[in-house]
Amino acid sequence: MTLIAFALMLGTPAFAGEGEEDDNCTDLVDNDADELVDCADEECSDDPSCEETELTCDDDFDNDGDGKLDCADSDCEDDEACQDTGADVEEICDDGVDDDSDGDVDCADADCAEETYCEETEETCNDAFDNDGDGDLDCADSDCTTDTMCEETETSCEDEFDNDGDGDVDCDDSDCSESEDVDCTATGSGAAPLAGEPGGCGCSATPSPMVAGNSLFLVFCCLIFARRRRIVQGP
Repeated sequence: MTLIAFALMLGTPAFAGEGEEDDNCTDLVDNDADELVDCADEECSDDPSCEETELTCDDDFDNDGDGKLDCADSDCEDDEACQDTGADVEEICDDGVDDDSDGDVDCADADCAEETYCEETEETCNDAFDNDGDGDLDCADSDCTTDTMCEETETSCEDEFDNDGDGDVDCDDSDCSESEDVDCTATGSGAAPLAGEPGGCGCSATPSPMVAGNSLFLVFCCLIFARRRRIVQGP
């Protein structure tokens, strides 16, 4: 029975998750092109960085995927990290906390003007940070319209970056459907084609007749070998 099971295993193809699962839940990229990024994707529910409600309120990450970061998330209103620190100035300029309780958070606070990552106008347009504190991030900020990374419509369709700031990355953006450089006509909105579908790997969860036949032949040979060995050895 062990030989039969082993032989049948040889005929079962292996599958990789790339293109079918969100296998990186902290990179700000929609890896499986289902329009859900990182912790907003249910496939990331078991990732230690993802939480049903925002419980970690000082890691500069949207742990529950609701689009609200750390202390900007109402889940964190009672968290110690989000309480009035009594500070006279904004002490930390990239933690999503209004340290001095003046209504201005991080780079929006004049106290942060000297921080190298805080800019009067958004000049760093690919760091996933609101450098000028106006609420618009990277290419969604009008200050970035002349940046080489930013485009009016998405034309760079394989750089894992939201070039037009509309929230859709690469082939998940409808702008890429007419791209001459990248084939975005695969199954779904930019997703990699599934097995057995046009453009896919041609694999199937059911072994092909040839694979199945080879497996049965191997089982037959193993049984014949075992029988002949018992005959030679005798009772």
